[in-house]
Amino acid sequence: MQPKRCTLSVLATSLLAAYGGQVVAQTSSPDSATKASEVGTISIVGEGEELGTGLIEPDDTPRARSVVSQASAEKERATADPFQLIELLPGVNSASADATGLFDSAFSSRSFLNNQMGFTIDGVPINDGASTVFPQPFVDPENLCQVSVTRASSEFDAPNIYAVGGTVNVATCDPTDKTGFRFSQTLGGLNLRKTFLRAETGKLLDDRFKAYISASESHVDKWKGKGYANRDQYGFGAEWNISPGNRIRFSGLHNVQMNHNIRAITKQQYAQFGRGFDFPETFQGHLTPVNGTAQVETAIGYYGLNRNPARNWMYSFKGNFQLKPDLRLDVEPYYWTSNSTGASQEAVIAENAFLDSTTRTLTGRTDINGDGDTLDSILVARQTLNDTHRPGITVRLNWQLDNHRLTFGYWFERARLRQTNPAVRVNNDGTAADVWLSDDVILRPDGTPYENTSRLTITTAKQPFVQDSMTFMNEKLNVAIGARAPQFTNDFFNYASEGRAGSGAVNAGTANSFSDYQLKQRFSKVLPSAAVRYWLTQASHVFANVSRNFKPPNNQIYTNSITRGQVLFRAANTIPESSINTDLGYRSQGAAFNFSAIAFHTNFDDRLAAAFDDQAGGTILTNVGKVIVKGIELEAGTRPFFGGWSVYGSYAYTESEMKENLKTGATTSLPTKGKDFPNTPHNIAGIRIQYASGPFYAQLQAKYTGKFFSTLVNDESVPGYTVANLNMGYKLPDAWYLKNQVLRLNVTNLFDKSYLASRGGVANTAANNPTYFAGAPRFVSISYGVVF
Repeated sequence: MQPKRCTLSVLATSLLAAYGGQVVAQTSSPDSATKASEVGTISIVGEGEELGTGLIEPDDTPRARSVVSQASAEKERATADPFQLIELLPGVNSASADATGLFDSAFSSRSFLNNQMGFTIDGVPINDGASTVFPQPFVDPENLCQVSVTRASSEFDAPNIYAVGGTVNVATCDPTDKTGFRFSQTLGGLNLRKTFLRAETGKLLDDRFKAYISASESHVDKWKGKGYANRDQYGFGAEWNISPGNRIRFSGLHNVQMNHNIRAITKQQYAQFGRGFDFPETFQGHLTPVNGTAQVETAIGYYGLNRNPARNWMYSFKGNFQLKPDLRLDVEPYYWTSNSTGASQEAVIAENAFLDSTTRTLTGRTDINGDGDTLDSILVARQTLNDTHRPGITVRLNWQLDNHRLTFGYWFERARLRQTNPAVRVNNDGTAADVWLSDDVILRPDGTPYENTSRLTITTAKQPFVQDSMTFMNEKLNVAIGARAPQFTNDFFNYASEGRAGSGAVNAGTANSFSDYQLKQRFSKVLPSAAVRYWLTQASHVFANVSRNFKPPNNQIYTNSITRGQVLFRAANTIPESSINTDLGYRSQGAAFNFSAIAFHTNFDDRLAAAFDDQAGGTILTNVGKVIVKGIELEAGTRPFFGGWSVYGSYAYTESEMKENLKTGATTSLPTKGKDFPNTPHNIAGIRIQYASGPFYAQLQAKYTGKFFSTLVNDESVPGYTVANLNMGYKLPDAWYLKNQVLRLNVTNLFDKSYLASRGGVANTAANNPTYFAGAPRFVSISYGVVF
């Protein structure tokens, strides 16, 4: 059932909203050597229009860094998520379930997957307790001013628990100085529509205060099968300049997303049915209730019960206080809360297998279908509800002392993740009684809610950090040495439940947790880092860096600790992941051409992978031991030549090798030694050619993703594929109060390539049937934007 909605398309007839974001481009001369505290990132910053089609800019940080300009991001589809915006950059392996960015996405870099990287929005970490990141919280591209991705090295002050493989940081645009409004409307295939509004107050209160508020509504139908994605977003921000050098900024985001899932498919399904294979579209209905006879219903994966609703609220405060000319204090408290379910809500539960809280056995009985007996197994809507609350704060003190820029800081967070798995009845038309699984839930005989899962994870993080960025030789040489000392405590509480029977199982309890238990683990580590940059000339420099990273296990480790009466809490799987990353690079930044080359090496110890476990009968985190990742990353871009032509190109070669066999039992193991780590293509390349003249521009880009393995033993792989996109635009003349009118055309998968792409999952062997994104067909949309 589609929820009631406030239609912004109607409001747009009377409201137009202004564009606000302005950001400062990075400088690239020896004078900016103090930026050594910034780690290697991929960023959306500045204008960058005239160099490398907006995908490369001068840079002086001693880290692996690539840049995407704001001007480049604005040429993409208005619904694009950050993974799509950075897909051409070296070594970025991103994929989406569809072309719009409104469904699921996956991302990896240098063999590090989503759940091994930290994600923040305006400094607010958004990885959940299982370290997973979903695209729903991402901001509207119209509000986006910066996206940064650290490659393998995480920032020394990163407020994130899971950043062993780097971080992805999203920053929204500040309010503008002038009052105004911005409006944009996007239409496209599959009934795509997006209406965006943003209003600016301009400077108020003696030019010390400014604010904005924005709203958007997006909708698109699935490209295969029935279903849709709806997303409503509301953003707001404010800035108060108390006095020179002292200001307070606030940003907030609220969104509600109601999605049907797009089916991920196996290679066998792709070969047999093609990329359009999706969930069944016909609900088989309930069996007629008959007293004294067992009705045994089955789950078929009906599309109407493959839903993934989510709600997010994020609030970020940033206070910058210039205590002395050489001393600044930054205080950044934040709060994020999220409420979401998982994947398919379709499940079957037995009326005679409810938890008896007294005997702790599945002997309780509840008549679900109302036929007067408890002999039946009934189709219901059931899925894990994730209720996340993450308050935290980061404090930094920056002190400029002669040629030293000292940074001292502390990060604290106490995250609470409550996970339950209730069930509600399914109506005869195939809809859930409540898609949020909160109202009118099915009860046990004692009146408490049925819960297939019931657990609580409280993670407390404490991290002091320090860095000294030093300049020598008239600022030609910069050296940055730092360290952070994270301390994490995982408190895991399991509460007796009906058990993790699996969404399609008829008999509950095949894998159960009938008992209450608590597990507590503490982790701590000192993580040093060092970086150096030396200017060879005014236009070229070399750099090197080395850093140690660390990631404690997430709560999935503790979830299946009691299964079929056996304890599966494996000490080897609770060893924190750790890595040592080294980069060696060269940059040339000339008047007409920019080039960078980076060689990298990552030594990864105790790498955890979410792999299928035969003993547990499901997917659990497994320690796959040591993994070595190494390679090169190249990128180059030109300024416009021949009257408006410019080119950008990137290439990455990556080798990943597992150094140990995977132990699966006391005397058994999988032959993983010497194999590639899954989802790591050896070759990734991208190119964009742009022509821009006067009010017109056109971009043709292509991305090649090489062959990759999807299993730990490398017995299943996906061939390489190339996807081309086309972006075009025309700026209309100003008229009346209408300014910056732009018409845009975006075509994704221009040549309608059919392919399979990585979802970031890992399987032990091909027998475990790994699944993939099926590449979406050609998709076209148009957008109109205006400021007044």
